[in-house]
Amino acid sequence: MEKNRVFEVQDEFMHTKKIIFAELFILQNKIQTKFDKWIGEISSKQFLILIIVAAFPTPPSLTEVALRAGCSRQNIKKVAAVLEKKGFISLSGEQGSRAVRIVLQQKFFDFYDSFIEKAELGLNRLFSTVSSSEASSFLDSLKKIKENVEKVQVE
Repeated sequence: MEKNRVFEVQDEFMHTKKIIFAELFILQNKIQTKFDKWIGEISSKQFLILIIVAAFPTPPSLTEVALRAGCSRQNIKKVAAVLEKKGFISLSGEQGSRAVRIVLQQKFFDFYDSFIEKAELGLNRLFSTVSSSEASSFLDSLKKIKENVEKVQVE
């Protein structure tokens, strides 16, 4: 039987990178599962899209949201269709343009106002053992990794 090379440590930094890579996926799954149970009315992905839309000074297009979210326009269109049915947004086309804009509706603002205290409490619990400087360093590292993701090419 061949020796299991999967967990062999040859380079400590490479080992750390592999663990971080795996932990990012595990953490994302755990956060999504908890959030989906906690919030109930909409999924974590739908909430993320709403927050991204809210960050724009004017109603963004599907394409603009897709670029910011790091996914396809088609994916955003599917999520937006569900959010429109739930009354959180409306989709509006521009005359003479193919662009479809996402417009937040009052239901989103009412939901946000009722949810923000609970969300901040949850974030405080999530980061309860993380110092401000640790959080800043982690954010800096995430930004660098995010930039590098764009550069990675699978051959």
